[in-house]
Amino acid sequence: CSDKTGTLTTNQMCVTKMFIVKSVEGEHVGLDAFDISGSKYTPEGEVSQGGAKTNCSTYDGLVELATICSLCNDSSLDFNESKNIYEKVG
Repeated sequence: CSDKTGTLTTNQMCVTKMFIVKSVEGEHVGLDAFDISGSKYTPEGEVSQGGAKTNCSTYDGLVELATICSLCNDSSLDFNESKNIYEKVG
């Protein structure tokens, strides 16, 4: 998850697309693709599929993915009132 602009080295990445397994038939794996809106560290945005807002709790794979991401994460967001922005900690 990096490019040649230094994104990885400055540790400023954000998720814009997620995939979960929808079906497996032999060697063929079907995926559900989800778009993630929002940017950087602001805890705002939506998950959508095909342009329509998604109710994440209806997808067991998304719930499991969110659980894994939160358990494997040792950082947090803090709102800096003097700068009026969210900043990452950790």
